Amino acid sequence: MIDDLDNEIIEILGSDGRMSNAGIARNLGVSEGTVRRRLNIMKEQGIIDVKVVLNPAYSDVESEAIVGIKVNLALIRKVVHELDQIEEIRWINITSGSFDIFVNVVAKSLSDILSLLQNRIGKIEGVDRVETFTTLEVSKDRYRGI
Repeated sequence: MIDDLDNEIIEILGSDGRMSNAGIARNLGVSEGTVRRRLNIMKEQGIIDVKVVLNPAYSDVESEAIVGIKVNLALIRKVVHELDQIEEIRWINITSGSFDIFVNVVAKSLSDILSLLQNRIGKIEGVDRVETFTTLEVSKDRYRGI
């Protein structure tokens, strides 16, 4: 279970992932050892996962879309597993409502997204219907510094 201090550590790292434990400790008024222990615990428990995110200005990704997927619910875990194997998918959410799954796809072009939908996602057993919402502009993405 994370508390307010853990949330503050996560918030600082979300803004500056390169900040040292000592720097985080100074900002929060705690010891460096406290920050180091908290980070280690959160990593071990799978609460956080530290990664490098490429600045979109240096990426060859030109197109992005959110895809709503309606599936045969008996096969939802199988569908999620298959979707997880697709490199162009950034995230997968199982949802309630009109769609059972939402995914974020990225590609070099809209035609590449179309190909991905036709040749990969649409052919997964259990996928009944997809609807694509093309991203026109990303106004906020705190993981990409936008």
